Order: sequence, then structure tokens, then C-alpha cells
Amino acid sequence: MPIRITGMNSGLDTESIISELVKAKSEKKDKLVKAQTKLQWKQDAWKELNSKVYNLYSKTLSNMRMKSDYLKKTTKSSSNAATVITGTNAVNGVQTLKINSLAKSGYLTGAELMVKDANGKNVGATTATHLKDLGITGKNSFTVKVGDNETEITFNGESTINDVLTQLKKADINVNFDDKNHRFFISAKSTGAGSDFELSGDGLKALGISALSAEERKNYESFCTYNEGTGKYEVNAIYNVDPGLTGEEKTKAEALYKEAVDAAAKLNAASQGATRIYGTDAEIELNGATFKSNTNTFEINGLTITANSETAENEVITLTTEDDTEGIYDMIKNFFKEYNTLINEMDKLYNADSSKGYEPLTDEEKESMSEKDIEKWEEKIKDSLLRRDSTLSKVTSAMKEVMSQGVKMVVRNADGSETDTWLTDASGKAYGHLYLSDFGIGTLGYFDSKENEKNAYHIDGDPDDASTMTKADKLKTAIANDPNKVVEFFSQLSKNLYTKLGDMMKKTDYSSSFTLYDDISMKEEYNDYKDKISKQEEKIADFEDRYYKKFSAMETALAKMQAKESAISGLLGM
Repeated sequence: MPIRITGMNSGLDTESIISELVKAKSEKKDKLVKAQTKLQWKQDAWKELNSKVYNLYSKTLSNMRMKSDYLKKTTKSSSNAATVITGTNAVNGVQTLKINSLAKSGYLTGAELMVKDANGKNVGATTATHLKDLGITGKNSFTVKVGDNETEITFNGESTINDVLTQLKKADINVNFDDKNHRFFISAKSTGAGSDFELSGDGLKALGISALSAEERKNYESFCTYNEGTGKYEVNAIYNVDPGLTGEEKTKAEALYKEAVDAAAKLNAASQGATRIYGTDAEIELNGATFKSNTNTFEINGLTITANSETAENEVITLTTEDDTEGIYDMIKNFFKEYNTLINEMDKLYNADSSKGYEPLTDEEKESMSEKDIEKWEEKIKDSLLRRDSTLSKVTSAMKEVMSQGVKMVVRNADGSETDTWLTDASGKAYGHLYLSDFGIGTLGYFDSKENEKNAYHIDGDPDDASTMTKADKLKTAIANDPNKVVEFFSQLSKNLYTKLGDMMKKTDYSSSFTLYDDISMKEEYNDYKDKISKQEEKIADFEDRYYKKFSAMETALAKMQAKESAISGLLGM
């Protein structure tokens, strides 16, 4: 924008004068900006509302029109020892379950490794400790086997514990060395016997990871006595063979002695303090049949059973599978909750108070108002943007019509055509044409409804609805007596509403796909305003330039006249 210095000779406030002269043109531009702003707000209001309608259409209604989404099953377990997820193909009935064992991962907790420091004091080993300080000399090795994969671990006295740890991490196991507790911790990556690991080799004992399970150690120690002097296990003297024995008794005694010798050898081969838990499979008995798994989850005949704890010897868990009637009720209730919120909002927007006399504010108008007053002013306009909107009226009327006209309960063929056969209940009575009122669902009376909530539906007996909670719950009764009837009605009702909204959201020359309002037309109108505002700004600039030139010419003429007056005054000596 050019810098203009005016009024030097005339003393006039040229800026203010020109501003007033072009005021009519500026007011026209302001009207265009306000109209564009209002249109933008209306687009935003429709976009937000359209998103909510589309959410009802694409999620809730899309699911509810499918009967399979209603007819779900549930299984109750008599014990927390098992949790069950019920599939659609599960069979209704009562089954018995026993959990004999849980799937476990293999674990090895190494012995505490101690070394002597420079002062000869025993201290715990760390990952930085050299293996020669543990008494290891020469080349050593052991093997880690997981399934069919074997990994050889090699080391010598100059190796550190961290060197061994780095190699172990390449095997298919979880491994760590805890510097605080000075032990190796090794575990299988998955539960089950098949996922367990095997350690073998002469190098295990020096690293404190040659271990027996707690049960093995207890069994072997029953044959032996620990000699603190030698630091080794020896065969308990009671298992020595009496020289006086003969025949079968001698044979039994010799076999028992051999077992004790083997026990002592295995104990002495294992490092003191290391313990081992072997990976095991889970085992359950369902209706007397035995099933095994490498995890604690079983998938059997439509049930996904997770074993949480083993059952006592005589304990039997009862699994009861039945139709999830509560799920049907909750699904219908949640639908009406969403529908009511939406229809109430749409009625509120349509019936909003008029904002006549309110227009979006210009920057100049905002300067004289507080932020709170500006917010209230704009809120008044935004609340009324869809007041008496014809498109909104068309949408709400269509939704209300579908909900009020009910469903003709007939059998439909695969191609969607209807047969002449009426659906019947358990007694053979035809359903005929049913309405929401047949299930105890309806709107409140005109004088009982709050403002803009006259088209909301209420379920009789709903404990969360103060308006109808004391009435008999016809919906739950219908579900309990004939769930197929309820599912057929609501799937058809949902399908009708889904189809109606889908038709109204089809792409046209004025609107995009899945859009209720004329978003394309609104966008074009918005761009038209941009062009008109731009042209008006050019006109204002042209008018300003024209007036500035005229005032500039006047200033020049005044300057010349003043110069002549000064010259004449000088000649006359004035």
C-alpha cells in the first residue's frame, strides 16, 4: 500500500474525507463478507450434523439390519478358574469342565555367582566379570536347543559374562544377567512343553546354570547326604547293599543303590542354587474328553476357553451357554439412545429462535465489544443457521415416518422380494404388521415432553428412564418369549431407516456422496462470494486512488497559489 502524505497545504483531514466518500462501497463489501461468513458457519453446522447422521447410518443401523448381530450367545462359568468367549456357532446347553494343568513357560534361575575382589573378599559377579575369576580356564562350551534349532555358546577365561550373554541372546530364548542379584535368568519365549529349551554341555556348571527342577532335586536328595567337607553329595548309607542279601532281595537292593548313585551324580553335576522349571502344556477335560494345548486357551465347538487356574481334585466347573437376551435388549436400547440424541438435536436446530437483526461482526465492530459479548452475538447467529431449513425438515420427516409406520412382518426371499407367508410365533399366530408400541416403545405425550424432545422414544420399564421406569417392560418380555420376533422386527425397521437415509445421501449435482445437504452448491456459492469481495475491494481501491489524485491536484494548486502570494508579498515589501 503506497504511503500518502496529504493535507499539507489545505490543512484538511484528507484520509477521513476519502474514507467517508468511499464508505458506501466499503459497506457493500462488508455485507458480502458477512454473508460469506454466515454461509461458512452454515456449512460447518451441516458438516457436523451430517457426520452424526452418517455415523448412525454406517455403524449402528448397518449392524442392526443384520439378524446375526442380534442373535449372539453368552456362556457363564461357575468359577473364575475359567473364562469363556462364546462364538455364534456355540451350542446352547450345560457342560462340565476340569482344569488339570496350566501351560507354563520353561524357566531357569541361575546360581549366585561370586568372585573375590583385590582384597580377597567375596563379591557378586557382574556382566563385566571375566570368567577366569569364576575359575574357568581354557575353551568351554554348551548348547542351547529350542525345538529343532541348536545354538552353541563358546567362551574361555578371558571372556566376560556379557560375552556369554550376547551369544545367548542369539538363541530363541529370553535371557538376562542381573548385576544386582548376580544370576542368569533364562526363560522360554512361549508356554508349553514344545517351546521349552534344553541346555547341555560341560560349560554350564561354572556359569551356575546347570540346574535341576525343584521336584528332581527333592527326589534325588532323598537318596543322598551332602558332605560339607568335600562339597559333594554322597549316597546315603542306608542304600548300601547288605552283603548278606541273596536272590531277589539282593537284586532289588542293588537296583535301589544304583538309583541312589545316579541321583548323587546328577546332584553333583548341577550347580548349587540353580533351579529349573520345565515348560508344560495345559490340559482340560470338557464333558469327560481330554484336550491339551501349549497355551492356556482352547477353542472347542464354538467356545474359546481360557484356563486361569487348576481345579481341585473333585472340583467341576459348570459352563452354561444360552442366547444372550440381555445383549438384544442392550443393542436396541443403545440404538434409541443414539437416535433420540440425534432427533432432539435436529428438532432444536429446526425450531431455533430467530436471529433477525444479527449479522456477523466486522473487525471494527468487534473493537467496541468485549470478548464475551462477541461470543454471545455470534452464538445467537450460529444457533439459528438451520432454523426452518427445508433440507433439515425433509430429513427429520423421513426419519420420523420410518419409525412410526412400523414393519410388515413377512418372510423375505434372498432377492429381497416378499412371500405371502406371514411369520408366526411359537403358538402359530401370525405377527402381521407390528409397531414400536407393540414392544412398549413410544414417544411421550405432548405436554409430558420437554421442548424439542417430543419425537424421542422411550422404552417402558427402562430403569434409566424416569419417565417410563415404572411401566411394565414389554420389550424384555417379548425378547424372553420370542427373541426371533423381536430380532425380525428391529432388523427390518433398521433396514428401512438405513435404506431411507442412504437414498437421501446419494450423490447429486448439488451434493457429494453420503451427504444430506447441498455441499457442492454451498462451496460454489462461497467461492462466488470470494470473487465478489475481491472485485469490490478493487473498486474501493480505484475510488480511493481517484479521490487521492483529486485532492493531490488541489494540494498542488494551493501550493502554487501560496507560492505566488509569497512572491507578490515580497515585491511589495509586505
